[in-house]
Amino acid sequence: MLKLTAVFVLLLLKTVESLDGQEKDYIVYMGGKGETESRVLTASHNDILTSVLGSEEKATASIIYSYKHSFNGFSARLTKEHAEIISRMPNVVSVFPSKTIQLHTTRSWDFLGVAPQQNEMGFSELAGSYDVIVGVVDTGLWPESKSFDDTGLGPVPSRWKGLCNNTGITNTSELFTCTKKIVGGRAYPLSSSSSASNSRSLLGMSTGSPIVQEFNNSRDGTGHGTHTSSTATGVSVSGASLFGLAEGTARGGYSKARVAMYKACWNGGFWSENSIMAAFDDAVYDGVDVLSVSLGGRPKQYDLDGIAIAAFHAVAKGVVVSCSAGNSGPDPKSVANAAPWILTVGASSIDRKIESAILLGNNVTLPGTGLNIFDPKSSYSLVSAGNIATNGSSKFYASRCVAGYVDATKVKGNIVYCILDPDVGFSVAAVANATGVILSGDFYAELLFAFTIPTTLVHESVGKQIESYISSTKNPTATILKSTTLSNVTPAPVVASFSSRGPNAVSPDIVKPDVTAPGLNILAAWPDNSPIFVLNNISYFSSYNIESGTSMSCPHVSGAAALLKAVHPDWSPAAIRSALMTTATILDNTNSPISDFNKSTSGPFDTGAGEINPQKALDPGLVYDITPQDYISYLCESGYNTTQVRLISGDPNTSCKPPKSNATTPFLNYPSIGFMGLTTTSPQSTERIVTNVGAPKSVYTAEITAPSSISIVVEPSSLEFSSTGQKLSYTITATAKNSLPVSMWSFGSITWIASSHTVRSPIAITSATKGMISL
Repeated sequence: MLKLTAVFVLLLLKTVESLDGQEKDYIVYMGGKGETESRVLTASHNDILTSVLGSEEKATASIIYSYKHSFNGFSARLTKEHAEIISRMPNVVSVFPSKTIQLHTTRSWDFLGVAPQQNEMGFSELAGSYDVIVGVVDTGLWPESKSFDDTGLGPVPSRWKGLCNNTGITNTSELFTCTKKIVGGRAYPLSSSSSASNSRSLLGMSTGSPIVQEFNNSRDGTGHGTHTSSTATGVSVSGASLFGLAEGTARGGYSKARVAMYKACWNGGFWSENSIMAAFDDAVYDGVDVLSVSLGGRPKQYDLDGIAIAAFHAVAKGVVVSCSAGNSGPDPKSVANAAPWILTVGASSIDRKIESAILLGNNVTLPGTGLNIFDPKSSYSLVSAGNIATNGSSKFYASRCVAGYVDATKVKGNIVYCILDPDVGFSVAAVANATGVILSGDFYAELLFAFTIPTTLVHESVGKQIESYISSTKNPTATILKSTTLSNVTPAPVVASFSSRGPNAVSPDIVKPDVTAPGLNILAAWPDNSPIFVLNNISYFSSYNIESGTSMSCPHVSGAAALLKAVHPDWSPAAIRSALMTTATILDNTNSPISDFNKSTSGPFDTGAGEINPQKALDPGLVYDITPQDYISYLCESGYNTTQVRLISGDPNTSCKPPKSNATTPFLNYPSIGFMGLTTTSPQSTERIVTNVGAPKSVYTAEITAPSSISIVVEPSSLEFSSTGQKLSYTITATAKNSLPVSMWSFGSITWIASSHTVRSPIAITSATKGMISL
């Protein structure tokens, strides 16, 4: 029964000696929904709170969200003691605090090989036969943007249950308008304990971005959600640019897709886990096919991760969940949203650069990246911040333009050269009176930021040339030139410095991220009321803006997934992910291996399976399919106990057998392969099952790439299919030829090759066992 007895509640209350009165948002997770009606679940949530808090009035004031569509639970303002009482009630699976979550194109789709006519027509006559709906969990959407024009679209699918919620909006100019393109809009208002940030900075740099208007519905006041939504689903808009930069036709990955906004993030910064879970719950009920989620927190166990739990229920209902990997790179084990049922996306560059060059007083021109839309009036004196430290302060921190360490009187009227140190940071306040700023550091050098004063970012090698010029010249000068657009840049793609990296901190045998996609300096739609930057107290607006982050790469994959869903409506979320992974490229536009931001060769923990190739993914030949029950079995084999697995699945009937004592790597039919615990005396084997989605009669031959210290053998070495839909299995065995360093990883691959298909899976191998790799 869902109702609780008053006797049980009173017994629990006796165990509480005192209430400290400190309230915060908690999530009460009660497992799967089953066949229980939503209204019955909502009533049960109110009953629980009423019984614990003592009155219906207090229960109504306490509850924030009732989860009742794809899973059962609620979020409420509770004291720690009340949360503990509820955690011991029947039918309650777990209770945990709601954590703070952080938000993690004209040329990008061209770069990925999605031609405009293909984008509109689909890649085959089947494209568009299924009416795809993409749900976006973000900061909102600007309905008036040309990217969401609904011209030519048919009626909204009858299966759609979503809302266009404008509750409490009285100003008609602020209404969120739904159309045949924008089919829904829900908003999850701020709670008193939620934190938000007005900074638009990708990596915590203080750029002086303006505080903008916010709306209490799904209308976007900050831009992030409009940008991501148009990247995934925007229609073609010619002549789009940011003040003339990156000009071209802006479009999304699948322009026929409908879009629904779930505004759970505010002011472009942070929002709470309870709101994200509510958005997931509603989106699945409404009928989305793809969920694009450009946000996430620190890696954590799946049974303690609200996004992982909500995503599991979405995937179990057939929804593809695409999530950003995070912007905590290049630190290892930093990848977020790494649950095996989530499609995890890293970020890379495209073959376009916005250059703001520097002309030194000796007539040498050096390359830089910056958003400077005005022609310079003249050259200015050039000073190194390290040479103008305040009296007695650290030259080290002054050279990095840390507020309080730089002499403001010596800044005024000059162009200031700063070292941009990701471990220290940078503050506009330190150089507020400067005429311009040059920031040197490889980590940020390719990023386009909107600063309040003319600014350009340069690589360290360029910075050294500037330092040499300053030190060797009596009166050094410089000019920061107006920005220009460079195309056909090589090499590209390059892995973005900020893109979070593997190995997977929770499941090291699951290679994450899964794939990479364009996420560096992406042009997409922007709200007309949200200023790009403020210069000399003047706000500058644009209908399109350039942004960077895995937030931008995620909707590229969401758009590609929408296209695959339109062509293959019967494919599962796992099959769609498999198609995108096994057809991804590991080569750049010079036909060399994709490089990292520091010019080293990237690997599977940087790129996953590689950069997506949507056109090839439509016809992958073979797919690795996975059912929801397969994920449960994998978790059990991974060491999760019955209680923990029930937390994730919501199924009270789930039970786990103790893992085998000699098991090292659990089995999951994943498109990438991980081996753990490999030593010279303990070879490792795993099985994979592939489904033929290509020609009925086809033969695939295995090609293995292995590290020099490891032997990799596959049996059988060829797969012969006689029908479409047929499944065949193979076993792959890794053997160490000599001792492997503990916790070091080696990489290889297995590629199945047929006459017209290449199906590649990365392989990651370590001698460490799971217990040796911790969060």
